[in-house]
Amino acid sequence: MTTAANAQTAAPPTTAPNVPATTPNPQPPNAPVVPQESATAQVPDLSPATQPIIQQPITQPYRTGTEFPTANFSAPDGEENLSPGDTTTAPTLPTLPGALPPDSKAAVVTETEPAGGEFILTSPEGVVYDMERGLAVARSGVTLKYGSLVVTGERGVVDFNTRLATLSGKLTVKTRDRVLTGQSLSFNIDTKVWTLSQIAITLPPELFPNNSVIEPIFITGGAVTGAAGRVTGQDFRVSSCDRGHYYFQCKEVRFYQDQNSEPTRIVLRRNALYALGRRLIPLPVFTVNLTSGISRRVPLQPIVGQNAVDGVFVKTTYSLAATAKRTDSLLVDLLQKRGLGLGFNRELAEGAGLLYLYALTGSKTGRQMDARFNRTWKITPALNAVVNFQSSSSSSPGFSNKSQNGDVSFLYQRPNVNTNLLLRTGSSGSGESSYNDLGATFQHRQTFGSVDLDLGTLYNRNSFGGGNESATLDNTVLLTWRQKRLDTFLRAENHDDLTGVIQRNGAYQLERLPEFGFTTDTTRTPLPFFSKFAPGDITMSFGQFNEPSSGQRVFRSLLSYGFRPRTLQLLKRGKFNSQVNLAGRFEQAFYSNNTARYNYDGFLNMTNEFGPLSLRVDYVKNQFRGFTPFQFDFLFPSETFDATLAYRLADRLQLDITGGQDIQNKIPRDYTAQLRVQPNPNLYFALGASLSRQTNEFGDVVGNFHLSRPKSRFFAGSFDLGVRYTPSTGQLSSLNAAADVLVTKKTRVQALTSYNGFSKKFDFTQIRVVRDLHCFNLYATYDQQRKEFRLDLALKAFPFVDSRYGRNENGTGFNPFFGQLQ
Repeated sequence: MTTAANAQTAAPPTTAPNVPATTPNPQPPNAPVVPQESATAQVPDLSPATQPIIQQPITQPYRTGTEFPTANFSAPDGEENLSPGDTTTAPTLPTLPGALPPDSKAAVVTETEPAGGEFILTSPEGVVYDMERGLAVARSGVTLKYGSLVVTGERGVVDFNTRLATLSGKLTVKTRDRVLTGQSLSFNIDTKVWTLSQIAITLPPELFPNNSVIEPIFITGGAVTGAAGRVTGQDFRVSSCDRGHYYFQCKEVRFYQDQNSEPTRIVLRRNALYALGRRLIPLPVFTVNLTSGISRRVPLQPIVGQNAVDGVFVKTTYSLAATAKRTDSLLVDLLQKRGLGLGFNRELAEGAGLLYLYALTGSKTGRQMDARFNRTWKITPALNAVVNFQSSSSSSPGFSNKSQNGDVSFLYQRPNVNTNLLLRTGSSGSGESSYNDLGATFQHRQTFGSVDLDLGTLYNRNSFGGGNESATLDNTVLLTWRQKRLDTFLRAENHDDLTGVIQRNGAYQLERLPEFGFTTDTTRTPLPFFSKFAPGDITMSFGQFNEPSSGQRVFRSLLSYGFRPRTLQLLKRGKFNSQVNLAGRFEQAFYSNNTARYNYDGFLNMTNEFGPLSLRVDYVKNQFRGFTPFQFDFLFPSETFDATLAYRLADRLQLDITGGQDIQNKIPRDYTAQLRVQPNPNLYFALGASLSRQTNEFGDVVGNFHLSRPKSRFFAGSFDLGVRYTPSTGQLSSLNAAADVLVTKKTRVQALTSYNGFSKKFDFTQIRVVRDLHCFNLYATYDQQRKEFRLDLALKAFPFVDSRYGRNENGTGFNPFFGQLQ
């Protein structure tokens, strides 16, 4: 049996003591198991009680030392040999942002290893112990193991004089499921500080969340040092290009994370940008926000173009600073017609806040200033606060406009308690008009055993043009007592016109002064007949109501029974299946002005299926009898019948024919037909048409078409077409088209267009050409509505966010397909 004792801290002697041949040493707890051979030897302490005892099988004697196939060096229990820090915060080797030190939440690397344990040095040719110089040497094919960390290289040395263990020569480092390379790895046995030099790391896209990185990121050169639970690095070359077309030479790389250990930012510090081997500009900080919603979120990705409003323009973003708590950026816009635009943007980590300032100084077209502030505070574990503020102002000769909006909200949450308070203010105005608004909202919900309490208050004050002021205060209370058989509730709603102006719209519609009632259902109340044949919900209420819109203030008693939806199987035989779905409600109300009413409504749906054929019938009826003094209580009578005949052949073909009748108003519904064909995933066709039963005329005919080709085919991509034809005028009323095609391996053309058949014009057209420049993409975009042409240069490693493409000047998205006929 061979043993290894715990490592000590003193230096070795200069002479080698005698080595007994077979005297064993007692086995310490948790000692590593090493290979056994027929002959064993024990290496005694190099200085009394200070050096590690290494006992291994002897393979071959040397003149100045003894060779062993394995050398084990174990640390005291609870300490580490290669991975500093505790297991919850300290990363060990540069692989991917993961768990970070709690003080900074920033590090170059993040894999964690268990604390304590031992590292094992092995070599196929044996590990040589030089007792005169105090060295353990592995001459070739060395492997160092520590926990899940495995390092292989050409040479390995443990020097007990300097207390350093060193591996060198084409190192391959494996930790968990990550692999990286380096030239030298050193570890101090006493201080637990380790350094890996000349590293080479490839971070694949799948290591980052939410598709925030779409090309590998390469980190080479430099060194990584770990100590006391913190890992840092310096002098790296970072790029997303495997050919070196561009790279950042930086002193430090950091990955910042949120509380869920998801990477949020990549920060390069003290950089120099190189392109095609030439140094371009120095950059103090280069930051990539992986979760930001800002479209210009990757710095130094310029936008160049021309439009009718700005003239020729150049826009870009420049990183100013980045820490564990924030990211600062400078926005620079050079606009031919509107002057120079400068902006400052500060984003706080983990979505804690935002500060945005922007000013545009245009001598002829006027000035513009925008500001936005957002901040979230966690005051206590149960109390959060959020502050929002927005301000915008613009001025030009003869015109000015200004608006400001702000709010402060507080949220208090504990078990059985939820409280919200919102305070808001807003104003806007121009040279001719102004508007001011002030308001507060309070909501509180709390549970006391079987009693629920809901409180609400809404305050509004607004004015137009300095006059016409109105102010209202609405208060609501709902008290619910939950019992085994039924629930009892008390609800009150009160409205005050603080300025004497009656508000007949908005939040104030009805007052309950108050309303008292009970709710239950047939599963809680012993009603055998209803429980078996018509299960439902029961409500009884009594209260006085005030309705300003009708000027009525009347007492009402209400009884309501809601039949829960039920499914009845009528017939099922072979391929034929018929079933009915039922639901309904009955209400009876009495009023103190000697009026009464009752109403009932019902829904019936019957489906009959026979193989690919199906017939669906829907019948809905709402009926009202008597009189109600309230508008909110009135139910419009209705009765409709609709039927749909469908033929479905898997997902490849579907045909629907519908028709019906508005029985209440004696109006026949149109016949409609919908045909959808999809023979394969790459081809889709749909056609819809309608026929009016009142006029016997055809309505619009709608067609949608989709075709896609895989990347391996010539002209790969997709094409979508939507057409609407109006038979009554005999013209193509509208046409939408979208195309996304690879014309070459590196050139992609995208186009969107909409044609108006009434004006005979294309009212929306956008064309974008994307050119693959290996590590960059060049986007050339033409926008008809904005009369704009622009060029965007973007790194392929990060998704290009263009909020303008696919949207018109009003922000509405473009959809080439027309909806189904109704």
